Amino acid sequence: MSINLQSGGYNPLFLRLSSIVGIIGIPLSFAGFLGIYDDKPSWLQVFLHFLQIRLFCNVLVFVADLYTLHGCEGFAGVAEDIRPANPAMLELSSRHMCYWGRLAYIIGFAISSVIDVYFLYKVWSYYSQILLNPPYPIDFGYEKYDTASRWKFFGVTEPEQIPLFTQDMEEANAKEDPWKKEFGPDAVLSKPTFAPDGMRGPAYIRGTK
Repeated sequence: MSINLQSGGYNPLFLRLSSIVGIIGIPLSFAGFLGIYDDKPSWLQVFLHFLQIRLFCNVLVFVADLYTLHGCEGFAGVAEDIRPANPAMLELSSRHMCYWGRLAYIIGFAISSVIDVYFLYKVWSYYSQILLNPPYPIDFGYEKYDTASRWKFFGVTEPEQIPLFTQDMEEANAKEDPWKKEFGPDAVLSKPTFAPDGMRGPAYIRGTK
């Protein structure tokens, strides 16, 4: 009947409610963690509903406990044979600490509720953002095909000519690049690019050879 490790429980009817909800929340919290890791709205929604139910249960236990603590002052003076079993309230009443017990309980519940509401808001905000975003980003192939843009992003300088292939590269550059007359994904004429091996030419063509 000890409530030292619980957020409440002075009312015998709701003594174990917080503990039961907390135990149920262990697998649901893991599901919420996976939902955040994999961006799965349905899994995150389960965790969001659990936080809502948990907050409602905490408020229910708090109201029931305050109703029970109103009879704390004279609880220890009631005859033992007719006194209901409530060791937590009996401890407060016998030590004449009912007022301070209620005050500490109200302050503790207020602090924990503010934290719970903040966490609930953050989870709801992240869940709303996932619902608004598509599951896969929309792009036009820049990251896959535009090697020059990738080099520019990572700060890579233009490759130097290898002496062994200088003559071959000069002969290749003397000819007109056939891809200059093609339009790229940005709706403009394509520009000469370099492949990952340092040779001139579209990266996607050399990548298939």
